[in-house]
Amino acid sequence: MRLVFVHGINQQGKDPDMLRQAWDDALRGAWGKMGLTPPAYDLAMPFYGKLLDDMIHGVTAPGVAGGGANVIARGGAASSMSQIEDALIKDYAAQLGITDADVRTALGQEIVARGPANWEWVQGIARALVNHFPFMGNLALDFIVQVDAYLTRDAMRKAVNDTVRPAFEQGPTVIVAHSLGSVVSYALLDAAGAGVSVPLFVTLGSPLGIPTVRDGLGTKNLHMPAGVEHWVNGTDERDYVALYASLAVKPTPPAIDNITNLHNRADDAHQILDYLAQPPVAQAIFDALSR
Repeated sequence: MRLVFVHGINQQGKDPDMLRQAWDDALRGAWGKMGLTPPAYDLAMPFYGKLLDDMIHGVTAPGVAGGGANVIARGGAASSMSQIEDALIKDYAAQLGITDADVRTALGQEIVARGPANWEWVQGIARALVNHFPFMGNLALDFIVQVDAYLTRDAMRKAVNDTVRPAFEQGPTVIVAHSLGSVVSYALLDAAGAGVSVPLFVTLGSPLGIPTVRDGLGTKNLHMPAGVEHWVNGTDERDYVALYASLAVKPTPPAIDNITNLHNRADDAHQILDYLAQPPVAQAIFDALSR
């Protein structure tokens, strides 16, 4: 059996081999604590982090940094912020309880006087997110930049897909996807149909529950990709990238098995190594690889 890891946001600057090893070590460590002997499997992790980051910086205005700061910096009247970035920032504000008062505090009266129907208001939401959630706020903004790049820029989406797709096409494959990686994986599996064989699809810290993300993928509702036998979704309810703990497909059955009672480290609920170390997640992967 093959096991493929698909990483998420902010992996630029990482060593692909070390990243793959860290994920594998976390999973094997969990199996060891559970008294399970690791099954035999071939492991792969297609690495698109540097590619996506390089392409994002290639379309960013000179002198503007990438990541969350990029979203905030591009919030002016002549903003190049896309509709998806705008919509995602508002999704986060609504779900995380950012109020108009919070936005006014972040912006100042000279902007507020112009009313909420302008780019500066979205900029204020982004700043309020960072003010209220210093770590997770920045993480959410970084995600917004990268998911926007994947969903709205054809060349970037094709480059990422071309990097990841071959790993899905080499026989029965258990796919474990984190964060933005779950969006990439779902898009590829949906396009592949029955042309791939996936006994288990695991999404961890997945933003596929966010309506704006699904809209960017061209679908109102998720559905079970034809090549997927079983889908397990794991979420820490404090994970602000996931935003929605549960995922659902229509029509059902088969349904997604949602594991929403996971609890990762206090300062980073989106941490993949913690997700992989969770017994229910590790058990599901073990069972699929042991078939």
